[in-house]
Amino acid sequence: MSVCRRPDQDGRKLGSASVRLSVSPTIIEDYAATAGKVRSVATGLNHSQPGDPAKLAKVLVDFADVPHPPVRLPLGSDTVAAIRAKHASDNAILAQ
Repeated sequence: MSVCRRPDQDGRKLGSASVRLSVSPTIIEDYAATAGKVRSVATGLNHSQPGDPAKLAKVLVDFADVPHPPVRLPLGSDTVAAIRAKHASDNAILAQ
């Protein structure tokens, strides 16, 4: 069985101060407009994500025993919103 748990903001902070975002001190200017933006956002969000890590952990543990799990497991309101936005974007492309 394989399940893709869609990452959300809560998924980066597992409720522990010992879980840290590791960022290389080297900054490559050629990537500043792409990966550099992601790096900045991730650094700003680290340990300030919404959600309840204990609730996430319980759902994941309980989910392990589901006999016929879905392929994707979107958790968190921000994840659901991101999926809806992506679908809307894809639908707009298909409508052209």
